[in-house]
Amino acid sequence: MGSSTRNLLVRQVINTNNRLMHEEEKRNAQKKMAEEAERQKRGYDIAWGYDNNNFSYGYAVVIRISDKKENIINKSGKIQSDIWFDKVYRHDNHNKDTRFYPIVKKDGKFNLIQNNGKLVSDTWYDSVSSFHDELAEVKKDNKYNYINKNGKIQSDIWFDKVFEFKNGHAQVRSNNKWNFIDTNCNIISNIWYDEIGLFDNGYAIVKKENKMNFIDTKGSIISDTWYDSIHKYESGYSVVRKSGKCNLLDQNKHLISDIWYDDFKSYDDGWIVKKDNKYSIITSNGVIINNLYDEIEILSFHLAKIFLYGYAKVRMNDKYNLLDSSGKLFSNTWYDDIYPFPKGVKVCKDSKYNIIGENGTLISDTWYDDIEYHRNGVFCIKNGGMVDYINIQGQLLGSMYSQEFIDSDISAMADLANYNVRKTLLGYQLEKGNDIFKIKYKPVRVYNDRFVLCINGNNLILFDRKRNVYEKMGTIKMVSYQDLENITKTI
Repeated sequence: MGSSTRNLLVRQVINTNNRLMHEEEKRNAQKKMAEEAERQKRGYDIAWGYDNNNFSYGYAVVIRISDKKENIINKSGKIQSDIWFDKVYRHDNHNKDTRFYPIVKKDGKFNLIQNNGKLVSDTWYDSVSSFHDELAEVKKDNKYNYINKNGKIQSDIWFDKVFEFKNGHAQVRSNNKWNFIDTNCNIISNIWYDEIGLFDNGYAIVKKENKMNFIDTKGSIISDTWYDSIHKYESGYSVVRKSGKCNLLDQNKHLISDIWYDDFKSYDDGWIVKKDNKYSIITSNGVIINNLYDEIEILSFHLAKIFLYGYAKVRMNDKYNLLDSSGKLFSNTWYDDIYPFPKGVKVCKDSKYNIIGENGTLISDTWYDDIEYHRNGVFCIKNGGMVDYINIQGQLLGSMYSQEFIDSDISAMADLANYNVRKTLLGYQLEKGNDIFKIKYKPVRVYNDRFVLCINGNNLILFDRKRNVYEKMGTIKMVSYQDLENITKTI
């Protein structure tokens, strides 16, 4: 094919593309003109409530083109109200009543409409709320009341302040005093209080003349005693204070103890209470542990719990024990220190450590310099510079443990300084970013990013970063952590 023929074909292709593009632009322009003509004929734009031709709430909100006033239409496109509003407020998806009774605004006043466009009330108010428990709050001349869905005023009293209904009651204020009304807008109490809380499980906190109490949904005062303060918890229990002393109310607002304590400290699973510089525990289900101790030590502050693995740590006469939630001591022996593990309990005596197993006895005749919980009922023991592993049954594991556990989960045993460990056909690969270190032995630990401690059979080998053996450290049982630290720091 000659060059002139090729050029002719190229020009033909270009001309065809230009023609097609021009026709597409023309069609789009005609479509836009038709849409605009239809829009002008219709006289409004859809604002919200129209989703893929699905009028979820029976209506959609439209904005009139000429003056930006708003109205609602039904599925047939019929304007529902003779009134065009300044604003139709978007519904709250969490409150189904607002979907079918949107708030509308006109000339600075507010009302509600049904989805057929009919106004709820003949009166326009300074403000209105959405419906809650079939009632909506309205404001007129700086006073508040409630209307039902027929627009009828519900209370003979116009209040200074009202709140929405929650749990069947609403807080109302008149002459700087507070009360509750029910859904029939009846005031429940003959007493007007200085402050009130919300009803929760049938009770609300009230305050009068700086004293506090509970009332029920009938307005009855629960206790003959008025307290200085009440602190309510999600469990239904409440700490009350009176004359500088503390006690606890149960879910029925009865005192659980005849003892008034000096102080309460709250945790997720109960309270530590103080009396005459001694401490005890009240559990979250109201069980009183009457034993008093010199100290109750929190084992895990980040959990905000008194009990860890079912035990609280208590001190008496500078010795320690564990206490379960029923008040039973873990051991008849008091130790220099004690700490619960997921399995077993670590105890200290004369600066030596042992483990009490699940049968309540020591797992070893030997007391060690230190013991750390490893995993799955296995402990790391250190004694005289030697390191070994022992299980909850008291069996020393040594290299057997290394083979069994490292083969199954290398990274769980190793502290690899943020290296990822991957098993390969030729051995193992340590990875951190672009730093890749291939070795044929099982890695145990990385030191200062310069040395890798590995297992070869029953021996430990220290490699430098050139993959050369730096030093054989001896058997697994005989290696000293301090020796390793000293070596890696001095090189």
